[in-house]
Amino acid sequence: MECLERDIGYAKCHDTLKIMPLGRAPGEDGITIEVWRYLCPIIGEYYVRMINVAKGDGHFHDGFVNAMVTLLKQKGNNNGSMKSFRPLSLMHIDYKILSKVLSVLLKKFRIASYTMIKRVEFLDERFTIIFISFA
Repeated sequence: MECLERDIGYAKCHDTLKIMPLGRAPGEDGITIEVWRYLCPIIGEYYVRMINVAKGDGHFHDGFVNAMVTLLKQKGNNNGSMKSFRPLSLMHIDYKILSKVLSVLLKKFRIASYTMIKRVEFLDERFTIIFISFA
């Protein structure tokens, strides 16, 4: 559990960014994983500092956990009602990087039934993580 209490390092974020799939939809800022991979050597240390300061302060800056919600038409449902659509939250890539870093750390503790982090907050210098389970 000690590794969950330590500050997150640049190498962990950079390694996580390398394994994230390309071609995914970006958040409302429009910055893709491909752009993040290019910029990480330049801004990565600032990103890691922001994450660790947020951990110490107990909250992220405004906008970090914002999402753009869009509707996707479900296949095979053509009746034109709202039931024909499902919501999709487009999160910023910087949020997705942190989510992936934390999920990789948690896999070490065999928390395998949880496959996606829905929301991450820092409260009292500890992680509060809410999961969506697909198991």
